[in-house]
Amino acid sequence: MFGPCRRVGPEHRITAPGEVAWSRSVHIHKGRAGRNGSRVVPHGHQLLGLVLQSTGLTRPSSGRAKAGSASLVPPLKSNVRRRMPSLRVLKNGDVLCVAGSADAWTFTAAVYADIWGPERSTLTVTGSGRSDGGTRDFLVWQLGYELKTGDRLEFSFVADEASSPRDNSLIDEPSEDEATQDFFAPIPEDELQALEGRTIENAACQWQVKFEGREAVCVAPDSQRQHCSLHMTWVGHRIDQLRVSLSKSSLREISSRSGGEELFLEYVPFNYRVGLEIKA
Repeated sequence: MFGPCRRVGPEHRITAPGEVAWSRSVHIHKGRAGRNGSRVVPHGHQLLGLVLQSTGLTRPSSGRAKAGSASLVPPLKSNVRRRMPSLRVLKNGDVLCVAGSADAWTFTAAVYADIWGPERSTLTVTGSGRSDGGTRDFLVWQLGYELKTGDRLEFSFVADEASSPRDNSLIDEPSEDEATQDFFAPIPEDELQALEGRTIENAACQWQVKFEGREAVCVAPDSQRQHCSLHMTWVGHRIDQLRVSLSKSSLREISSRSGGEELFLEYVPFNYRVGLEIKA
């Protein structure tokens, strides 16, 4: 699937017609490092809050996710049978998980990397679904799954494929006395400086990304924009389309939600594939 790649810059950005701004989440706070194929679980709720941004959810004190973005709305009811979208994730040729279910109204897969590490890259696959009572539940297939040099991922947007069992064991329930956190607030300056001052352990990280029908591209975090992010998001009001984006951002751009360097952005149809290989 992979061949020679070219390095990309902002001049290669592809934007879908009528595209609007979208919240982007990036793995900022690190926890313990896991072994290959293990989950990297962060301390506190910082990573969970950032992951929730990618699905348009915030987490209330009750521990149940709720809607946090007016742009994400459930699909309209219809007598026409709708195809159930799913996202199949392969790692080194084997199925890692399949995200999507009949009660899901959004799901997101995201790969993150930054110059600090120590993980080479991480994968998170989450979503939101409706329960019988009409409330919305946060769904987890993978959370902070660690990737190593040489790992190859393939994402396929498919229809009517059975979902993998979900794993919500990593979502801890907050106590009733726990203060509600505002995950969308800017990071305080002292915390930003502390995060920027961490030891750089992942400067050699590089991705090779292959979008179907296009030449492979190479992307790497650097001292100016320390984070790389590949996002795939499906939302119920676009039943047959998956939003795919590749971007680089600095820590301060993430904190201020001021954007970054968007390298690829398209809405893609069923049976579209994206490949990513951790090159270094």
